[in-house]
Amino acid sequence: MSNLSQIFGDGFDGYKRYLKRKFSTLNDFEAEDIIQQTAMKFIYKGGDLAAIHQISAYIKTSLSNTAKDYFKKQDREVPSEMDEENGGITDGDILLETEMKQALKAAILKLDEKSRFVFVETVIRGTDYKTLSEKTGEPIGTLLARKKRAVVKLKKIMSEYFDDEGEQDNE
Repeated sequence: MSNLSQIFGDGFDGYKRYLKRKFSTLNDFEAEDIIQQTAMKFIYKGGDLAAIHQISAYIKTSLSNTAKDYFKKQDREVPSEMDEENGGITDGDILLETEMKQALKAAILKLDEKSRFVFVETVIRGTDYKTLSEKTGEPIGTLLARKKRAVVKLKKIMSEYFDDEGEQDNE
């Protein structure tokens, strides 16, 4: 479960922005509550992250469904500002996602080789630290430190894409 808590913990701010963008009437507290509810549902169901190939898409779909349930329980109308014909995805969303992917790939390539390897293996491929430690012969603590360095550097590089975080990182 630590991998699950890490995924929700590391992505918390991004998931909150996603919810607030998709459901414009949500406030910060409601978005945070929905993220926590979604994480708890997954934990209680005994979800196996290894069985999910597109974790980010799975989590976003789960968040969206939890938000819709939240609106229904509150007797509130689910905001429908999205373009229904394209499944709620606008041309701007596609362009932003494409730009973000390209920027992230370029940022990952700027990492040192060892940090990049640990980041790609744990975040993108979903390899757990124990398996990676056995595979590389490196202690888990070393792998964790390399991933942390990678995340800090990536966050700094990618800060222009994150409104509220970007200003905090520019020291």
